[in-house]
Amino acid sequence: MEPLIVQQIETPLGAFRAATSADAVAAAAFETCDRFDERCQTWRDANPDAPPACPKFARHAAEKLEAYFEGDVNALSGLPIDPVLPQPTLNALRAVQQIPPGETRAYSDIARQLNYGRLGARFVGSANARNPIALFIPCHRVIAKDGTLGGYGGQIHRKAWLLEWERTNANNPNESG
Repeated sequence: MEPLIVQQIETPLGAFRAATSADAVAAAAFETCDRFDERCQTWRDANPDAPPACPKFARHAAEKLEAYFEGDVNALSGLPIDPVLPQPTLNALRAVQQIPPGETRAYSDIARQLNYGRLGARFVGSANARNPIALFIPCHRVIAKDGTLGGYGGQIHRKAWLLEWERTNANNPNESG
């Protein structure tokens, strides 16, 4: 049986795909990401004995994504994720995961938080580029020190939209979260 269920959710920014296992999100990206299938295969290769994917968890993850795009920008927080990454990259992305919706941090802020040294901001940027679970690990919340958006694998117009969406909805009294 297949260890991942891949779903496609329509969003205001285009189709978004999420791959879920029995109990976690393993990969997620906008449809324009050309590395989504590779990231799913990397997860399968790293988890050869994984149990079959769980349709109930897949539905739960899809509902959380829909809630996020309906204005509950906290909906994705706390959902289990299972990225396959080297530990230093995972450490950087865990720090990114702590950035609340509606806020941003500079690459250099994350690097300083992790004591990554002089070239740490570049490493954080590189870790963000390797993020296999977009939105669930909110790499779009990391910007350049000068306030410009920097890069985004999901395309820069989406990063700008997501940041504005979160700023607008971060204190939404209708959050279910």
